[in-house]
Formats: sequence, C-alpha cells, structure tokens
Amino acid sequence: MDKPSVIKTAAEFYLQSPDFNGIPIGDLAHRVDATCDQVSELLRQLVHDDEITVLGASSGNSHILRTGIPDNTRQLETLESPDIHHTCIYVRPDALAEFVADDLYAAEPYKRELALGAVQLSFRAFDLMVLEHYRNDPRYRYQNSDIDGRICISDDYYESTDMAESDKVLLQTFGFAYDDDMNLRPVCRGGNYFDVPGNARCAVRLGLKSPSYSDSRDGFRICLGVPRGETSAIRAVP
Repeated sequence: MDKPSVIKTAAEFYLQSPDFNGIPIGDLAHRVDATCDQVSELLRQLVHDDEITVLGASSGNSHILRTGIPDNTRQLETLESPDIHHTCIYVRPDALAEFVADDLYAAEPYKRELALGAVQLSFRAFDLMVLEHYRNDPRYRYQNSDIDGRICISDDYYESTDMAESDKVLLQTFGFAYDDDMNLRPVCRGGNYFDVPGNARCAVRLGLKSPSYSDSRDGFRICLGVPRGETSAIRAVP
C-alpha cells in the first residue's frame, strides 16, 4: 500500500459509483489489503498534501460531496476515530483529473463537472433561453410560477420508443438568479397568485432586506381602483 494506490482506488470507486460516492474507509482498507489504522495514517499525509478529502458521519451524508470540503483540522479529527462504513474518502479535483478521460460525459457538462470532483450542491446558472425550446414543445410539461418552475417530459412520450433517451428530460426545479446590478431592490420579490385572494399584499417587507429572500406570499402589487360612479370590484394586478 502506498499513496498512488490509495488515490487510484478511491478515484476509481468514485467514478464507477452510481452517484459519485466517496469510498468508505473500511472498503478502502480492504481493497488495498491494509488495516484501517494503516490506511488512516496514510490518509493523514494525503490530507496535509491536499490530495484527498475526508468526510465523517457528522457531515449529514458523507457518501456524497454535498456542500464543500471541511478544513484539514476537522478532517484529521475525523480520522482519529473513523467509522468504517460512514467515513468516506474523496480524491481532490487536481489529483482526480488524471483519471477522467477527455471524452467522459462530453455531452453532459454538469455530470462531467461532478466526475471532476465538483460539489454536488454548488451553484450553477444558465441562460433562460435554454428553456425556450422545451416551453414551446408540446411533448414537455413546462410550469413557471414566476419564482420557480419545472420541466418534465409527458408520460406518453416518456414511454415512447420513438423518442431518444437523451430527450427524455426532467428538470425537477429551477429558480431565477440576479446579478449584482439587481440586488439592491428593497421590496422582497414575490406576491404572485399563491396566497388567499383576500390578501392584496400591497407591499410586504417584513423588515427583511436580503436580496435573496423570496416568498410567494410576500412582495409588491399594484391595486387599480375604479372610476367614480362605477361599482366594479377593485382588481389586483400582479
């Protein structure tokens, strides 16, 4: 057992796993024919060299790299008393790139990023024009509440053999992002049709100033009155 064999074993496990999973330390020790204590000692060196990441059970789900890499001190603490089933090892992106072929997931850019070690819940944005094709295609169900939305292929076409598998798209949820030039708006974004009709919600602020806050019940609406002499009900324009 040496550093290259440990890195190779962890990288191959990650790339062959169903969800880009880290390898549990017990499994790693078995594959390199060593004890957990021996592997832990070598992993400490690799943590210092910034070549691997160690996630423990306290991370919530150590079997995927969800939100980021803990600092080295925390990783070393995890190795003091590792759980053989739930202390998982990941190869850092710089070292992992050696094991990722140039054409791997070439047509799936986000999946390729995961293969190269990207954090699974990292932020990604794309131009909304990408969605136009699906919105105009009757084979897809497109929903948009002005706050978030989703796209999925209809059942009939999902089960059809005439449609390419690559076109059977599901985007479970998408939201809307704003650049720095639009982040200073004082009114919380929202105020669409999701709340009860009796609440006009002319301008609900709730003392919240964060530009990232949004809620379907809170926001800004314009109420149009009726001319004198008319008895029509006041209508709210979202």
